[in-house]
Amino acid sequence: MTTIKEEIENLVSIMPDKLVFSTKWFKDTLHGLYGRPRDSYIPSDYCENISNKGIEKWKDRPVYFHAEPELGMYRKL
Repeated sequence: MTTIKEEIENLVSIMPDKLVFSTKWFKDTLHGLYGRPRDSYIPSDYCENISNKGIEKWKDRPVYFHAEPELGMYRKL
């Protein structure tokens, strides 16, 4: 069984650079691929410009996205 991190890495590896996407798209896509509950996936955990409470404890946190808060979207780096 894959980890959430591995599942996100797999998705990121096939996403075009600079792709702009919604949280809903991100969660629905990963749920469709792997069957985990949608709430298992939190794109902001992988952002360069925002973070969630407690995430600072995650050493070597991968960064794949930039939040676009004015759009309510994310952009792949």
